[in-house]
Amino acid sequence: MKIAIVYYSLTGNVRYVVESVAPRLEADVFEIKPKKAYKAEGMGKFVKGGMQAVFSVLPQLEPLKGFDMDAYDVIILATPVWAGRPSAPMLSFVAENSELSGKDVGLIMCSSKGKARGCMKKLKGYIPSVAEMPGMNLVDPLTNKDTIVAKSLADYPHSFIEGYKTLTKRRYDQKHHRERKKAEKAAKREDKLAEKDASEDAGEE
Repeated sequence: MKIAIVYYSLTGNVRYVVESVAPRLEADVFEIKPKKAYKAEGMGKFVKGGMQAVFSVLPQLEPLKGFDMDAYDVIILATPVWAGRPSAPMLSFVAENSELSGKDVGLIMCSSKGKARGCMKKLKGYIPSVAEMPGMNLVDPLTNKDTIVAKSLADYPHSFIEGYKTLTKRRYDQKHHRERKKAEKAAKREDKLAEKDASEDAGEE
């Protein structure tokens, strides 16, 4: 399984998480960079970033050098949560890459209050697989390097891979079940047609 992590980080929280988990996932890492950088200090970042996220104002991005979506089985998006939504740069990336809707996409979120449900809901509207894939939400991991955050970072690579394997198997089983049911219905139709033909032949005799 080949994995790419695509992330945006303003204050360093998301970058810290990605750098912690990427080696154990053996993932290639790509950083989203807006053409006009956001200020990482002061309240302005919350006002501007939050408003852009709420109203889906999409900043222009620098090209993501070396990124070929078709080369990966799984994409993990890692984003800060702004005003309960994905960061504006992440929304830009998703909007520019509509092919994500057909990929298996995991989600890593970093927030200051743990309220990430809106972020998940927003991205699920663009990428249905986000709702199925294993995810992770951490609260200010740079300043909360406690046992909970440390354990989450340590457990995530294994739980992600195992969760993906389980999902893949369930999908295979569901597909096999549908195909078996379809074959059974087709066989029943053929049997009925054969019975009808046999009945008509008997009538002609």
